[in-house]
Amino acid sequence: MPERHRGLFFDTRPGASDRRGVDSTLTGGPRPLYVAEGRIGSFPGVEEKMRVGVISAVASVFVAAVLGASSAPAAYDSAELKCRSSVAKSFTKAVASGQKTISVCHKGRGSGKVGAPIDCNLLDNLNADDKGKFAKASAKLTASVQKSCIDSGIDSDVLTEYTSCPEPCATELALPNPLGTYTQLSSCLACLARDISENFGLDTQGLPAGVPLAGADQACHSAIGKGYGKLLKTILKDRTKCQNSEEKDGAEHLSETACLTSDPKGKIALLLGKAEDGIDTSCAGATLANLDSCTALSVTDLKTCLGTETDSSGDDGVQYSYVMAATICPVAITTRTVAGAPMIGPPFGATRLESGWNGIGHGQDIVHGYATSVAVTCPNSSPPCGDCTIDGIDPAGTQTTAFTRCKQDATIPCSNPFGIDGVCPGTQECSYYLGPPGPLSASNTPTCGLFRLENDITGTLDPDSGEGEQNVVLRAVIHTGIALNKPCPICVDDTTAQDGIQDGVCDGGTRDGLGCDVQGFDATFAPGEGVSLDCTPAALQNITGQGLLLDLSLASGSSSLPFALACDFPLNAFACACAVCTGDASQACNSDAECAATLTGTCTSSGGGTPRQPNACSDLTCTDVGGGVGECDAGPDVMACDGALRANGDSFVLCSDDSECEVGAIGFDAGACTQVLPRACFLDPITSVGAPDPDQTVLVSTFCVPPTSSSGVNAATGLPGPSRTEVELGIERQY
Repeated sequence: MPERHRGLFFDTRPGASDRRGVDSTLTGGPRPLYVAEGRIGSFPGVEEKMRVGVISAVASVFVAAVLGASSAPAAYDSAELKCRSSVAKSFTKAVASGQKTISVCHKGRGSGKVGAPIDCNLLDNLNADDKGKFAKASAKLTASVQKSCIDSGIDSDVLTEYTSCPEPCATELALPNPLGTYTQLSSCLACLARDISENFGLDTQGLPAGVPLAGADQACHSAIGKGYGKLLKTILKDRTKCQNSEEKDGAEHLSETACLTSDPKGKIALLLGKAEDGIDTSCAGATLANLDSCTALSVTDLKTCLGTETDSSGDDGVQYSYVMAATICPVAITTRTVAGAPMIGPPFGATRLESGWNGIGHGQDIVHGYATSVAVTCPNSSPPCGDCTIDGIDPAGTQTTAFTRCKQDATIPCSNPFGIDGVCPGTQECSYYLGPPGPLSASNTPTCGLFRLENDITGTLDPDSGEGEQNVVLRAVIHTGIALNKPCPICVDDTTAQDGIQDGVCDGGTRDGLGCDVQGFDATFAPGEGVSLDCTPAALQNITGQGLLLDLSLASGSSSLPFALACDFPLNAFACACAVCTGDASQACNSDAECAATLTGTCTSSGGGTPRQPNACSDLTCTDVGGGVGECDAGPDVMACDGALRANGDSFVLCSDDSECEVGAIGFDAGACTQVLPRACFLDPITSVGAPDPDQTVLVSTFCVPPTSSSGVNAATGLPGPSRTEVELGIERQY
């Protein structure tokens, strides 16, 4: 079935051509939409509260870091909104002007007032636009972009929505791919407005040979231009108005709304009905073969074709007003995760983080609002891109500079990640940290984590499908927290977050009172402020030495971790999921083979952590409550203070009575001991299934976590123990 695309009528079959003889294999054929961002959604099948990772020490923060944790990007500011709406308004006006100019020309040609040699479907001054009306509309479009986008100093955030100028305009104007300036964008839009108008005229009114037309034929031909021209104009006007309103309310992308198919006031349906009535009335006595309109030979077929062509042209006009799909493959990809509680929208999305066999403290928030970018090499230069190889951290990534810091002092920036840099102290090693410090508090045990890559990220990613995997070897350096409600130092009073300017002030840590720039956000422990590598915890609070070694693989497919090891005495008759290698307590494992591969003994040790159990249920039985989530039906439930809540509504302060929620006991007022939380547990095997998608993929992983040197943290979490991650993330592509 042929489909309209980018102002040309394409048949997607190889070698098929549009009505002007353009082979779709030459233009690359129809392209999918590649500009995509993370969006917030619910996790199918899980109605209960999210059971998010216990792990003060590990899982809750490091997963967000691995994937480039972030809330949904902030909505457009007022200046950007004006740029977007001005582009849309002036572009759709140009399309409507082009259509009307063509329609008027056809009416004159059909009546004999315009000479037969004139091609009314060409918008130049020798044909349809002899009075320069479309040229004037095109000039207004260019001026509007200049005033609202260029003169207003709008940055590239808006321009990145318009990646590639579609054909034939890209070739005709010799524009770069990707587009690099708003001037190039305005040139492309002016060309597209002409192209959509000309193709709409060609498809709906053709170019009748026998002119002037007979009276009945002329009436029918004029009814087509008038009725469906009004319909096209209304589609463009009402749907761009819808999108502008959606963006004012926080939507960033056309794909986030239903505006492409909306009819907010019923005007589109009304005008479609009027246009069809006009055909019934005016075309009943016409000889349709004389009109060259839609190649239709019956009134019924004519109405069907005209409706389809008008809707398709309207779709093109509305889409190009806000987004232009990529016709090249990316050179880098930035992943953004809905993790913990985002700055806007509902919490979590599909993100789930769970770790340790204890089950206490599931439901942690994690740091959000920062990005991780990786460079990629794709096997193809244009979509479909295929399985692109991840080449490591992208040096030009959004926050790459912010997170390139010295291994032995994360407050010092350096410039040679995974190498030697003279600005660094001690061994002079420069590292890459996966985000800012991560504050957590589980089972009344606050911790603060720094997360750095042991080596660069590898893996694959198919930008067209969202399928892929990321291989990460991570060092999680965990510190005991400053206080129960302040695990990490925070950066306060920063004027503009993530601008690289240290005009905030560190509250706590090694640089207390010194300048900082907010790099990420935490809805529970830094509400209204932020966290930053400029503000790190004291080295004496480190409970993991060089860091817990985590060999992580996240994939869009499935992941499973069996209970394949004997637990520790006295529960050694039961099966557990994880241990550590007898020759290296920092290496967690699920089988002897993993330890044998590194010559580190067998997978039988607790590594000085808490004696391993299947779970902390009273009867050691974990009940499946749906979505792969387990709970202890037999208890014990967890009592918590009702005034010390994470952003998801669960308390982070455990208690046995009200006195344990008072200032005298914990240093702040945490309310009363009234919240009852079910204890979570892992099912055997621990499984997780990803959901690949080019717009918002879900990657998953199941793995083992080693213990820290703190018996309190190990007991609070259940370490060594298993962890599961399911992370929803949007994919941004750089070209």
